[in-house]
Amino acid sequence: MNRPWVIATAVLALLLVASNAFWLMRLYDLTVLYATRDRQSLQYCHALKQALAALPPMAAGRTREEVLAVAKSSAPDAAPFDKDGAHWSGWLGFELDARGELQRVVPSWEPFECD
Repeated sequence: MNRPWVIATAVLALLLVASNAFWLMRLYDLTVLYATRDRQSLQYCHALKQALAALPPMAAGRTREEVLAVAKSSAPDAAPFDKDGAHWSGWLGFELDARGELQRVVPSWEPFECD
């Protein structure tokens, strides 16, 4: 007589263990996914920082008009404007000195930090 209850209890216990194993694997998978995403974001941030720092030396000897033409071509859909001592085109601001040489490239979001 107690046989159906034993079978039902065993099946429910197995289902509970399987469900917990599924959620544990899901949690592990999400942990790996988020860790990978965070590592990639950090790598992208450092690569962007390196590229922004490399731009002024690469633009040495270029005229103001050449630098601004390249800035405009990099974001053709954005309307360029001047603000806070920089020429903004898209998401980047190009700071030029009095001679028209590129001094610094700054992103539109501040502070720009990689943790």
